Amino acid sequence: MRRSDRFRPISPAALLPLVFLGGLQARPVAADETPTVVAVAEPVQLDGVQVRGESQRRTVKPATQTTVIEAEDIRRLNVRTVADLFQKVPGAQSHTFGQGDIGHPLRLRGFNGEHGRDVAIIIDGVPQNTPSGSSGGHGNADYSWLTPDMIERIEVVQGPATALAGDQALSGAVFITTRTRAKSSVNVRAGSYGDTQLSSVFGQRIGEVDVFGVAELTRRDGYRANSDYDRVNVFLKGSKAISSGVLSARASHYSADWSAPGYIPFAAYQAGAFSPTDSLFETDGGRGRKTSLVITHAPAPGNGLTATAYYENIRRSRFGTFGTAPQNEQDDLRNVFGSKAYYTWEFEGRGDLNVGYEYRHDNGVNGQFQTVRRARNGVVSRDYEFDIDAISFYTEGSVRPWQRLKLLGGLRYDIFRQDIFNRLTPTQSGDGSQTIASPHVGLVFEATDWLELFANYGTGFRSLQVTELSPVSATRPQGFDLTPPQVKARDTGLRLSMGAAMVNVSVYTATVADEIQETAPGSNVFANIGNTKRQGYQVDGRLEVMPGLSLTAAYSHVHARVINPAIAGRDRVDSNPRSTISAGVQHSMSAFGGSVLTDFFLQQVGAKPYYANNVLFETTPYQENNLRVAYERGHSAIALFGVWRPRDFASDQAGSSFNPQPNFEYGASYRYTF
Repeated sequence: MRRSDRFRPISPAALLPLVFLGGLQARPVAADETPTVVAVAEPVQLDGVQVRGESQRRTVKPATQTTVIEAEDIRRLNVRTVADLFQKVPGAQSHTFGQGDIGHPLRLRGFNGEHGRDVAIIIDGVPQNTPSGSSGGHGNADYSWLTPDMIERIEVVQGPATALAGDQALSGAVFITTRTRAKSSVNVRAGSYGDTQLSSVFGQRIGEVDVFGVAELTRRDGYRANSDYDRVNVFLKGSKAISSGVLSARASHYSADWSAPGYIPFAAYQAGAFSPTDSLFETDGGRGRKTSLVITHAPAPGNGLTATAYYENIRRSRFGTFGTAPQNEQDDLRNVFGSKAYYTWEFEGRGDLNVGYEYRHDNGVNGQFQTVRRARNGVVSRDYEFDIDAISFYTEGSVRPWQRLKLLGGLRYDIFRQDIFNRLTPTQSGDGSQTIASPHVGLVFEATDWLELFANYGTGFRSLQVTELSPVSATRPQGFDLTPPQVKARDTGLRLSMGAAMVNVSVYTATVADEIQETAPGSNVFANIGNTKRQGYQVDGRLEVMPGLSLTAAYSHVHARVINPAIAGRDRVDSNPRSTISAGVQHSMSAFGGSVLTDFFLQQVGAKPYYANNVLFETTPYQENNLRVAYERGHSAIALFGVWRPRDFASDQAGSSFNPQPNFEYGASYRYTF
């Protein structure tokens, strides 16, 4: 075991799989004999799916609830931050903390999803969840560097239902595909509270290569004091058709600096002790940097290899003050490289098979250091240097024993290896490995031409974090021989499609062994709350009233409880509302020599339970109404947008402390395409 303060060099043995196989760009989209087009408001297309866009690869479709969001759908959304991309996914809750780029929560099926945990998020085949992250905790996924202009397609799979996603796929998986081509454009956005953005898109075919690029500058003052945010973002991708498919290479760099006003105690705020715009700590905030190099291969339709190889350099520091504790810096610096690959065989409409592997190596240092006005004072509460290897092998396929029945199944086998130097408590340093197998099975039955039924059983897991493997306390036992916690989930449902109307229903149950949760919002202190169980159902639908006018609605209900609470009676899972309601209207019409696109969407999130001194409380239900109206003519497009939150003392990020939101936000944007 090493005792160096420097990164370990990448070994030739570790590079071998990267060179030999390349990697995978995971897109769980099926295309069977009778493909149909799926849009954001049609979240359960269980069988044949054809994706609009440049790439149309074929992989296994999970037998569970899935939402596909196309570039055309994203164009109509009111996207202020990347979290808004998921606002129309039925049952999902996605928002920002209001404290900078510390990982956006994405909640599916009653899981907290804090800092992007509990959901495996994969962009162009590159996993975004950070094992043993210092800022945001284990499994945090900060995809803030994405902009809407970069995205071709988003696929949200609810539940652990696909072998293409591994670590952190407890409540589901998100597969994001970046674009390969677009028309060149410039875009300017301005909004309330100093929200400004200047971005440009470059699209050009140079010889046989499609070149696509995005450059972006963003500045926000924020609703609350000490909420300023600055970001610069550059993305460049080149793609070329070759005999076996499409070969792409992309490079990106993101850099951001932000201030953070802190979380206000909810009870004190209700009592009038704070103004909603108050900042608790004037020097809290953070900074982030991410540089990525990614090479992908997408096969031609039919049998072929899907692959990716990548390298990322990540640095993130967060300065936070929580309660009466002094300010601390949560610092994370790491090099990440890896590869994925799978080969697809298709059997003339009778079924298909994927076989693949995945490898990821994290080499980094992270820790928590006491600071005064962002300067370290020498007090250390956590300090690690580590090498983490994750190696996976998986297979997934489907078969049609007869025309109306499709059977699906998969198996994933993961191996984790760690070499940890605990600088604060050297006697707890060590190395170890763990393995876990994750099977899933499902079926889709086409009862009639207008009714599909599905059933699914799947397992997901999270890897162990460094504090579990190598505790800070010298008296706690090491955990290198522990088994990664696993979720076991079952769901059944139906899809009813009759002409202009579509209705989807799903019922699910999920149990988790040894769930880890943050003890207080933003504290970055995590504890094992025991075994948990979630039971819920969801209904959503879409109605095409007439050409150009559609209505959507969704209702989800989930009961999340701790099976074996450490404290008697404390059996509710924090921050999980029992119900979420959403509805929307989309309208398109020709007017004034151009097109008018109107999008209205509302969501109400029920009261969230939380404990204070072991007494159960609930937050105020949160409601958001979102309207965007755009006029497009020729090369120009102008849009006006607004967000109205009618409830006082309500926030999408709430519990014993919360982040106040303005009742109203507004803005406008202009895009010129050439």
